Amino acid sequence: MRILVFGAGVLGSLYAARLHEAGHDVTLFARGNRLAVLTADGVQLERASTGVKETVRVPVIGVVGAETPYDLVLVFVRGDQLAEAARHLAEHRASGSLLFMVNNPAGYQPLSRTVGAGRLMLGFAGAGGYREGDTVKYVVLPRLLQPTTIGEPGGSETPRIRAARAALRSAGFPVAVERNMDAWYKYHAAWVTPVAYAIYSARASGSSLAERPDLVRELVDAARELWRALQDRGHRLTPTRLLLVRFLPRWILVPVVRRLLRTRLAETAAIRHAVTAPQEMGLLAEQISDVTRAARSPTPTWCRLFRAGEATRLALVIDAAV
Repeated sequence: MRILVFGAGVLGSLYAARLHEAGHDVTLFARGNRLAVLTADGVQLERASTGVKETVRVPVIGVVGAETPYDLVLVFVRGDQLAEAARHLAEHRASGSLLFMVNNPAGYQPLSRTVGAGRLMLGFAGAGGYREGDTVKYVVLPRLLQPTTIGEPGGSETPRIRAARAALRSAGFPVAVERNMDAWYKYHAAWVTPVAYAIYSARASGSSLAERPDLVRELVDAARELWRALQDRGHRLTPTRLLLVRFLPRWILVPVVRRLLRTRLAETAAIRHAVTAPQEMGLLAEQISDVTRAARSPTPTWCRLFRAGEATRLALVIDAAV
């Protein structure tokens, strides 16, 4: 399969490298210093669980040709970069399948209008990581926790979804096809946003949060409030594994979350992202609050957690801009 990976951050670099190694014809789009580094040195990866390093030479471009066709375009950008990426790809008419792997709880309709409804596919990565210098330190999440999740806006399992699933599986990623990606995005954001704001409330430290059972209880309660509000708005709970988190007693769930926060997987896949992407997390907080604001179910714990963590998040935004 001929694939363009649009975005050469942590996830774009990882997926491009793995798909290239699986034998696909992959091109990676990058800009600025990242383009220069990848051109000179290739994609440098380090598996966080083992420390094993490798370099994968993936073809890199700095301009997407308007007339260059790809079987699949995988888009890996932060939520605060989504509108710009959509405008860029709207001009690239040669490819008919654009799979946006992004956090997007606000809804996909504006995105569909920009790039064209028939071209849009939706998804989310089943991996996480961070850059240390030019090296991507990463984890691929187990299927039970979060597979790479993809779907059509209308929910049908089309030939192009099956082709994308096959390509991603060939690269070693567990993949699930979701029939309601719009709801999936909302419920996912309603979990990761309270987690991020609990991290901010614990001085931007996952280990400090793990030592605060009161704060972990707050993040669990905040997520459950947001999930109830989403259900009030008519959004079906998905994926079904969230039922475990939704109804498991707190006296069981809170110790489990505290234990997870102490793991390398949580540090690599979640905690580092909350600290290094505060602007995106602020956007997600705004979007999930907007989606749930008109619900019958109140969200007082989420509002309290947001207020407690917002000053730290803004400080991180300022530090990143300096």
